[in-house]
Amino acid sequence: LERGDLVVFNSPVRPATRWVKRIVGMPGDELRFEKGQLWVNGEWMPLPQKALNAQLVLSTRVPDGEFFALGDHAAASWDSRVLGAIPLELVVGRVVHR
Repeated sequence: LERGDLVVFNSPVRPATRWVKRIVGMPGDELRFEKGQLWVNGEWMPLPQKALNAQLVLSTRVPDGEFFALGDHAAASWDSRVLGAIPLELVVGRVVHR
């Protein structure tokens, strides 16, 4: 798995449900959300326009064995900004075609 991949994983809060989200942070990555932008390890990561709430301010490091996921409609997505990092063991697979 790599940053930018779309992955299918078992929901950490609804085990019978699978979610599809984009990996934006891998173990050890430092993420900073500020002014509607995402910075990964000090480098800007492009996201769709208005994907993030401009008021969101968050800084976090992704723990070992986990990843940080965002929905592609991130402004309305239930993802790692709410849940925190997701255990890699919940990943079912990578999306190769949409």
